[in-house]
Amino acid sequence: MAHHAPHAPDTPVREFVAERTVRFDDCDPAGIVFYPRYFYMINGVVEDWWHHIGQPWRDLIMSRRLVTPVSHLDTVFLRPSMMGDVLRCHLSVEAVSRSSFRLRHRIVGADGLERFRLRQRMVCASLDQMQPISWPADIKAVLTQWATPSTPATKA
Repeated sequence: MAHHAPHAPDTPVREFVAERTVRFDDCDPAGIVFYPRYFYMINGVVEDWWHHIGQPWRDLIMSRRLVTPVSHLDTVFLRPSMMGDVLRCHLSVEAVSRSSFRLRHRIVGADGLERFRLRQRMVCASLDQMQPISWPADIKAVLTQWATPSTPATKA
């Protein structure tokens, strides 16, 4: 499940939200999410978001020969999540530059408490040269639209 959701005035208005249920294979023997699994969840949310904005990774990678490797992660673990928890993963675009962009992620439990927070920088790179390149104009336009505050979006 994914949709746009409005949020507080001090954060970007456009937000992509996807639900994830904590599975057995996400957990350590104590039934708590094993920390690297949050990164796996976030990667899935990012892939879903690219598809949502009309730029599925399959097309970016296979047809356009573009990749978006991660160059920076800033992570805060706030509370544990347990097997069976339903988590809401919030993604918003904080900034767009010539060849990269910065995402903000928040994972919130059904109790409304934030579990995990992450800022992520991704770089536009040529798959063939494995070097940073400028965003193609159409992609930069979409990313910039997501980074620009606008009227609150409704559930889709």
